[in-house]
Formats: sequence, structure tokens, C-alpha cells
Amino acid sequence: MDEEKNNQPNTPVEDEDEFVDVASEKQAAEREAAAKEKKEKAEAAKKEASEKAQEEAQKIESADLEALHLAKDLEGGAVERVLPVNEKGVYDYSDENLIAIETARRKWNSDYRVGSIVKVGISMLCIAAIIVGWIVPTTVMGSEAGQVPLFIALGLAGASLVIMFVTSFFNKKRANRLIATYFHDFYTPFDKYAFGGLPVENIQGDVDTKITKEEFEGGKAFRATHTVGSRNALTFTYKGVDAAIADAASQEEKKARGLVTTFVGKFLRMHNDLPISDDGLIIYIKGNDRAIPPTGIIGETPLKETPRYNIYGSSKDLKW
Repeated sequence: MDEEKNNQPNTPVEDEDEFVDVASEKQAAEREAAAKEKKEKAEAAKKEASEKAQEEAQKIESADLEALHLAKDLEGGAVERVLPVNEKGVYDYSDENLIAIETARRKWNSDYRVGSIVKVGISMLCIAAIIVGWIVPTTVMGSEAGQVPLFIALGLAGASLVIMFVTSFFNKKRANRLIATYFHDFYTPFDKYAFGGLPVENIQGDVDTKITKEEFEGGKAFRATHTVGSRNALTFTYKGVDAAIADAASQEEKKARGLVTTFVGKFLRMHNDLPISDDGLIIYIKGNDRAIPPTGIIGETPLKETPRYNIYGSSKDLKW
């Protein structure tokens, strides 16, 4: 019987594919495709919403910036193009005021150079006199010179110090006089050029006119000012509006760093009739990474913040 059993044909084994649920596999693939499509649609919708929000923000910012810009009738004309400086350091201008400024600059540069040459020349002559005062007696008298060369050299050294001190004193006075003359020769045509063609009247002040510390801090953009230096402080009316401008520089005292410069530039003020509180509003137009904001807003939370500018002050004064 064993032989018969062994001789019986083997029972065929069913193929593994017959146990695979083909329908379930197809459904899984469809579900995966549907999930992927849903995810792609969600990402596309999110991207579209983000782009739309960004576009709306840009529109709002553009409107705000347009509100900050001057009207076309208040904007200045085109900037005059000039030829680059030639090999002799001379600029060519067509405007008579710019020509006067360039002439003043070249004259001051020449006079200052002459003063420097004279100062260095006298110092070199004094040093040479001391050396000669030591060498000549030593050479002529030889071993019999004794302390004579030393006394002569010391005498010449003392005289040289006096001469250099006197020279430095008068050279400094001369330099101050030259720079004062240069400032007058510079600012007179500069102001004519800057105000030329503008509806400006009643200009008062000159290069020697200055502003006070109280005037500088009046706009509340700066605080705790230690010193203020200024020149060419002018008052005028622009289309009937009172205004003032000055070249100014301010410093504040920092305990760890001493005096620190907080402002250098044109300091412009204008009268306005806006119905706002005494605290006012400060609109800070941002500069590059090296720009230093006014100390009056450092540490303050802005009422409105944009990539281009911030607004500080009281919320009840912010009307737009």
C-alpha cells in the first residue's frame, strides 16, 4: 500500500496569486492617489491664499508710502549731472553757484596745503639745527669740546620748541580763519543753489547762526542730548508755512562709551496744524543695516510697523 500511496500523483498546490485580494489592492491605490491629490490641492490653495495676502499687504504698504511721499508739485527737479573729476582734481559745472562752491573748495585746499608745508618745514629746520648744533662743535673743537656741544644742542632744542609752539599757535589761528572763510564762501552760494526756483521767502540767518539744545529736542525724536553743534541755521517760509533748517550734529553721554554721536545731517523743522496730542507722532523711515534710529524711539513699541517705516506715538493720534 505504501508503494501505491507513493505512486499516486501529487496533489497540485494552489498558486499564491489566487490568495491576493486584487480588489483591495486597487482600492488602496485609489485611496492613496485621492489623498495625494487632496494634499496637492490643499497646498495649492494655501500658496494661493499666501500670495493673495502678500499682494494685499503690498497694496496697503504702497498706499501708506504714497501718503508719506510729497505731492508732485512739491518735489524737486531732476538732479544735475556733472562731469567726473579730471586728473587735476577739477570739476566742471554749468551753474554759477556750483562754480563758486568749487572755487572756494580749491582755494581752501590750496591754502591748507601751504600751511601744512610751512609747519612741517619749520619743524624739520628746527630738528636739523639741533643736529648741526651738536655735530659742528664736536667736529671743530674735537676733544676740547667738552660739554659745549651738549649745551648748544640743548639751547637749540629749547629754542626749537618755542619756535614750533609759536608756529603751531599761529598756524591754528590761520587754519580757523581759513575754515571760517571757506564756510562763508561755501554756504552763501550753496543756499542760493538749494533754494533757487523754490517758493521760499523771508530767509533769515547765516553760516554763524546756530540752534539751541531745546530746539533740537523739541521734536521728541531725540532725548537726553548732551551737546548739539550746528551752523547755517536758517528760518524761512515755504508756500506760507514756517520752516527752519540747519546743519547739526548731536551727542549723548553713555557711561561705558563716553560721548556717542546720535545725529549728523540736515535738521529740518516745519510748522503744522495737525490736531494731535503733545506727544505727537514720529514716522521713522528705515535705512540700511548701519542706520541708527533716533534715540527717542529706541526701545519703544511702534504703533505701526512696515518693512519701510515705523510710526511711534499715541494710538489716538493715528488717523490712517
